[in-house]
Amino acid sequence: MHCTTLLFSELDAAPDPNHYDGVLVFGGAMFVHETHKYPWLLDEMKFIEAVLKAEVPLMGICLGGQLLAHVLGAKVYRLEQPEFGYHTITLTEEGLASPVFKGFPESFTAFEWHYEGFDIPQGAKRLAESRYWPNQAFSWGERAFGFQLHLEFSYEHLLYMFEKDRGSIPQGHASTQSIEDTAHNKAAAVDICKHMEQLLENFAELA
Repeated sequence: MHCTTLLFSELDAAPDPNHYDGVLVFGGAMFVHETHKYPWLLDEMKFIEAVLKAEVPLMGICLGGQLLAHVLGAKVYRLEQPEFGYHTITLTEEGLASPVFKGFPESFTAFEWHYEGFDIPQGAKRLAESRYWPNQAFSWGERAFGFQLHLEFSYEHLLYMFEKDRGSIPQGHASTQSIEDTAHNKAAAVDICKHMEQLLENFAELA
């Protein structure tokens, strides 16, 4: 499998989505509404629109999921209960039937780190929920998926981010685990990477 990484903050022009078998849009420290600070977000949203129009399989994770929801007309907004740490995710009936979650148990562990969340776009299916935020994943059509949850981080990458971005980590809520407890939970980090492997296999089949 050949993978190409694109940074819209460094691109002069968006590529043709037809050049790709599938597109994954990952997260970032910025918010959907901060286009005045990060004008390239507008280019990224136009690219997402083009990917949808071309019917290329698309998966948006965290900010990527929020951008997809926004492009589809749903609201993205600040939550009263931001999430941080390892949380149990439960699949809905639609999630259990979705090909993107093939091979997943009804409940599994995922990593959370977000202040904002999305509403489910009109016409989309809600696929997963957590105790503190019901909109953890959705599908739009057969080939577009938005996720709030994280499965893509290795244990080493998480430790690096905890050190680098410590000041931006939400704390002090029932929905936020301590940085120390999260950092010591290596078993959960290993577990979510296994789920990410399954998720990528499922996404590759759609592509």
